[in-house]
Amino acid sequence: MRAKLPIGRVVGPADVAALAVHIMSNTALTGATFDIDGGQQFVF
Repeated sequence: MRAKLPIGRVVGPADVAALAVHIMSNTALTGATFDIDGGQQFVF
């Protein structure tokens, strides 16, 4: 599965945590949707 993902690895808990921190600390974000899928949406 890793070879099929554009980033070459499976997304893990640290990736989700980093995004959560970014969302909570960025005052300019409003109503955004983030896909944490390693680029899988571009493969299929």
